[in-house]
Amino acid sequence: MRLKWMMLLGFCCLLIISALFVLKSQKITVKELGSVKGDRERGMLVRILKSSDDAIHFDEINLDGFDWKNHNLIVTKGWKLKKVSYSTFQPINRVKEKLVKIVLHKQSDDNLLYYYQIKKIDIFLDEHYANGGITFE
Repeated sequence: MRLKWMMLLGFCCLLIISALFVLKSQKITVKELGSVKGDRERGMLVRILKSSDDAIHFDEINLDGFDWKNHNLIVTKGWKLKKVSYSTFQPINRVKEKLVKIVLHKQSDDNLLYYYQIKKIDIFLDEHYANGGITFE
């Protein structure tokens, strides 16, 4: 009887440790590239651009020579980016893409587009995700 309880306790500990590992956020290193005046109404807070085709609507940002093969570009409208992370746990049925969480600074300037470089990762942003794909600090 005592052995069963020890095995059950061991299994529960292993399960908890595994869950903590899976739910742990992986921080992404962000490099700020600059900002430009962006007067056009875009109906966006954040966009993750994975190719030059994605960047077609951001002609005011000079992306000549941007390394799309090794980097993604994050564009924010009005708010500076504070941090980016993703979880290896996927609440939505996506095979390869990782769900990203974006944290923006509370202060804003609606007339500016900020743009940032991150390493090429297969990520997506779900602004309606239950835990909040975008938050402010």
